Amino acid sequence: MRFKSLDSWRGLCAILVALYHLSFQGHFGASAFAQGSFLFVDFFFVLSGFVMAQAYAGRLQTKADFTTFLIRRFGRLWPLHMTVLAAYFGENAFKAAAIQVFHLVPKTIPFTGAESWPSLIANVFLLHSMGLTSELTWNGPSWSISAEFWSYMVFAAVLLWLPRALVAASLVISIAAASILMANSTEFMDTTFHLGFVRALYGFFLGIIVHRCYLRWGQRPLTAATVWEVAMVGTVIAFISFSYAGIWSYASPVVFAAAVFIFAHDQGRLSKLLAKQPFQALGTWSFSIYMLHNFLVLQLAIWVGRLNRVIQSRLSPEQVQTLLGWLANRYVLDALTLLFMSAVILVASQTFRWIEEPSRLYFNRLASSRTTTAQRKAG
Repeated sequence: MRFKSLDSWRGLCAILVALYHLSFQGHFGASAFAQGSFLFVDFFFVLSGFVMAQAYAGRLQTKADFTTFLIRRFGRLWPLHMTVLAAYFGENAFKAAAIQVFHLVPKTIPFTGAESWPSLIANVFLLHSMGLTSELTWNGPSWSISAEFWSYMVFAAVLLWLPRALVAASLVISIAAASILMANSTEFMDTTFHLGFVRALYGFFLGIIVHRCYLRWGQRPLTAATVWEVAMVGTVIAFISFSYAGIWSYASPVVFAAAVFIFAHDQGRLSKLLAKQPFQALGTWSFSIYMLHNFLVLQLAIWVGRLNRVIQSRLSPEQVQTLLGWLANRYVLDALTLLFMSAVILVASQTFRWIEEPSRLYFNRLASSRTTTAQRKAG
C-alpha cells in the first residue's frame, strides 16, 4: 500500500534540510522556520518506522527473512552513500596529488580532521552516528543514514524475537531513547555524530506506534480531513519556528508522528495536492536530494570563493561594495536559492536513475534469489 502524501512529505523534508544547509539569507533562509529545519530529519525517522511497520510487521519471522531484510535495506542505503563518499574521497585525493605535484599550500590538509582515514572507515561501515568520531565527518548529513540502518537492525531483531510484543517493545525503546537524549545531549535534538543512533531510535519506534494507531483508527474516514491537514501543517511550522533551539525540540518526533498519522489517511485537499506528479517526483528523488545536497553546497562555496578572489582583483573597492550590496538583496538571494535547489533536484534525478534505482533493484534481486534458494532447500 502506498501513502502518496507521505511520499511527497519525504521529498519536501529533504528540500527543507537542504535549504537549512544552504543557509542563504533570503526571505526563507533568514526565517526561524529555516533555522529549525534540521529537525525534519526526525520526520524521516518517524516516517521510516511507519513504513517499515507497514511493509514488514508479520512478515519477518525467520533468520532467512532477517537476511533478506538486511540485504534489501543495505542495498537501499549503502550504494548511494558510498557514491557520495567516493566524491569526497576523490576531492581529497585530487588535493593531495596537487600538493605533491605543484607544492600547493591548501587551507586544509587532505585526509585529516573531519575527513580523516579513521572517520572514513567509520563512514564505510555506517558507524558514524555511534559516537566514534568527535565531529560530523565527510558527507555530514549521512550520519542519519548510519542511524537509520542500525534502527532497521533493531526493528528486525524485535520482530524476530518479540513478534507479539512489537508495540510494547517500540514504546519502551522510544521512551528509553528519548530519556537518554534528554539526559546526555548538550544540543537538545540537534545531536548527530554523538547520539544520532539514539535520536533515530526515538523517532523510528515512535513511527511504529503511529502505524499501529493507523491500523486501529486510520481506516475510518477522517472527518474534516482538509481542516486537520491545514491545522497540522500550521502546527509543524509553528513548532519548528519557536521550539527548535530549546528543550521543546525533544517533542519534535511526537509532532511529526501526529502529522504522519493525519496525512496517512490521504483524504484532505492537501493530500490530493501532494499526490500530484511534481510532489511525487520529489518524494521519489528525496534520498538522492538528501545525500547529494551537502556536497553540492560545498562545491558552491569553493567556486564562490574563487569568484570572489577574481572580483577582488579586477574591480575597484567601490565596485566590489556595490556588487556585494546587490548580492545581499533578499530577492536576489531568493532567486539564487531557487536556482541552486533546481540544480540539486536535477542532479538528484540523475543519481536516482543511474545509481539509486539500479542498486536497489540489484539488491532486491539478490535478496529474492536467496529466498528462493532457501525455500528450495526447505522443500
